[in-house]
Formats: sequence, C-alpha cells, structure tokens
Amino acid sequence: MLPERRCRLFTTLPAGNTTGDPYVRAGDKTGSGDFGTRNAIAVVWPLVIAVQSDRGRPGAASDDELIAEATRAVLKQLR
Repeated sequence: MLPERRCRLFTTLPAGNTTGDPYVRAGDKTGSGDFGTRNAIAVVWPLVIAVQSDRGRPGAASDDELIAEATRAVLKQLR
C-alpha cells in the first residue's frame, strides 16, 4: 500500500494532464508515430483505458477522431 501522500499524488496528478483533450479527457497520456499511429491512455478511476490505432501505411496521418470515437464507445459500454 502506498503512503497517503503518494496515493493522493497518484490519484490527482493525471487529472491535470491535458495532452489528450481532443481524444480522451480523463487524466491521460497520448502519443503518435509512423504509419499514422495514435495512442491514448486514460485513467477513468478506477479503470485504465488504452486506445491504440495504426493506419498501416508509411507517412499516413493519424486519425484523431477514431481515437475519440473509440473512447466514446468504451465509455458508453461502461455506463
């Protein structure tokens, strides 16, 4: 078990992260790469949601709406 101070940091720090606002807004980390890869990981307490996509072509653009749509689909199933 984490000490209370560390536990509080673990549960509050992700909420201040805004890098994934267009995709997942829940305390998140996003990334992108070659082949149109886009990844988003979010903490939706007490769950962690990870959405990953790859366009399969060198130099392809990532599909940011795909990440947002997949996230909405997951959240809809959790309700």
